[in-house]
Amino acid sequence: MENHQPKVRVRVCGVCFHQNKILLVKQISLPHVPYLWIPPGGRVEYGETLQEALKREFLEETTLEVEVGNLLFVQQFIQDPLHAIEFFFEVKIVRGEIKEAYYPQNEPYLAEVRWFSFEELAAIPTMNKVHFLNQVSSIEEIKNLNIKSII
Repeated sequence: MENHQPKVRVRVCGVCFHQNKILLVKQISLPHVPYLWIPPGGRVEYGETLQEALKREFLEETTLEVEVGNLLFVQQFIQDPLHAIEFFFEVKIVRGEIKEAYYPQNEPYLAEVRWFSFEELAAIPTMNKVHFLNQVSSIEEIKNLNIKSII
């Protein structure tokens, strides 16, 4: 789990669609909520490009190899003690298969990985899903988010 010391973190997340569903991971051990559903991703390491970091993080969290597509939007998250600048890219699966309720062995802060329909997402409380998911109800709406409107 990332150390929550006061500093700005650069994160990258992959938005993956399949059969009108979106792939999300369930983060636990957060300071303000018991869990949060968010697209797979994580911290950019020194010397990594955003794309390299996203491929690495996606593989670690889901066992899937992905191709990184277009930048969809950038989001700021500021809630003490966390401050992150998050880059969300569309990704496509290149290799691998994910099963619902996959539990990553090497990521202790992740409780689950699964595909969600937008109807299922609507049933998740607002505070338990990443901010942009509260603004959309379809794949098309995610792809049409204005990069500057999220910041």
